[in-house]
Amino acid sequence: MPKKVLVVCTGNTCRSSMAAVILDALLRSRGIADVTVDSAGVGAFPGQPASEEAQRVMEELGLDLKEHRAKRLTEDLASRSDLILTMTSAHKRAVQALTKDVSVFTLGEFAGGNEELADPFGQGIDAYRSSAAKIHELLVKALDRLDNFWKGGEG
Repeated sequence: MPKKVLVVCTGNTCRSSMAAVILDALLRSRGIADVTVDSAGVGAFPGQPASEEAQRVMEELGLDLKEHRAKRLTEDLASRSDLILTMTSAHKRAVQALTKDVSVFTLGEFAGGNEELADPFGQGIDAYRSSAAKIHELLVKALDRLDNFWKGGEG
């Protein structure tokens, strides 16, 4: 059965939506087909598209967010995940309040550090490019730890 990674931010229109498509592309590029990636927001308005800037930056990277629609984080969505990666420690606490049965890390933690990923919303295209670059950098580091995590290690 495929493993499921859920990426969480606030509105699910910027950071987590970008992180989900970047992670999916990284997994595919490494030939990892048994992991599915989804995203949600702790304060999302369901059905909202990804922000125009997020769509544009992903398009610049050859990725597509045009069909993305925001989902609100629910207990059910969280509990159906094997691993949840959040953009900030506040998001992590919100997820942990919903479920105790899933491993939850900030992306920075899982990548081996303690970085928080600031929300680029409303800050212009360069903030989105910077956010996407940092997300990509951390996801590359995190991928190196996924195998150990799936095998029951700490990640």
